[in-house]
Amino acid sequence: MSTPFVTPAPPALLLVEGATLKVLFEAWLPRLGKTAVQVINFGGISELNGTLQRVADPVFLSQGRSLAVVRDAEQDMNAAFQSVCHGLQRCKLPVPESAGRWTSSKPMVGVFILPDNRSVGMIESLCLTALEQSETGRAALACTDAFLSCLATAGKSAGNQTKARLHATLAGWGHHDPRVGAAARAGSFDWNSPAFAPLAEFLDSF
Repeated sequence: MSTPFVTPAPPALLLVEGATLKVLFEAWLPRLGKTAVQVINFGGISELNGTLQRVADPVFLSQGRSLAVVRDAEQDMNAAFQSVCHGLQRCKLPVPESAGRWTSSKPMVGVFILPDNRSVGMIESLCLTALEQSETGRAALACTDAFLSCLATAGKSAGNQTKARLHATLAGWGHHDPRVGAAARAGSFDWNSPAFAPLAEFLDSF
């Protein structure tokens, strides 16, 4: 028999890919009024099934209200969604019809594929879009792009341009840890940005 994460089971579980996402959601959820959500880092994608097996505990299945899985799309949004659905099916958990939607079961189950359930990318892509939607963010990114262009001319191109643009901008704002989780905790992102609206709407069902 699997062991529940806590006793008694929390009403809502949010499973996220990596420690960075865990810190980000723990900073954001209270602002959304979601204080009864337990955020769990399931680690890498290969570790998701093991976490789902622990979630599929009789205590949570009988008392839990909702379960969500959030992961990056990387290079293929549809493949990322199907990967999560396969894990849910293996653990005999309800499977939503599409990314961004919830089942009508008890507990409800939902899956969100970052950045927006449509595009390739990751959490950094979403945060970068949010910065681009503000005047301050656009000005800072213009400086960052000039810096990265200078590095490229010197033969030092960044491998992941999305992460490089975001991390360099956050570092320029004085963040010693430019990862999105630490930046979210420091209040660097405008949660009212249109970029965050689809994810905020999804989380509202918690």
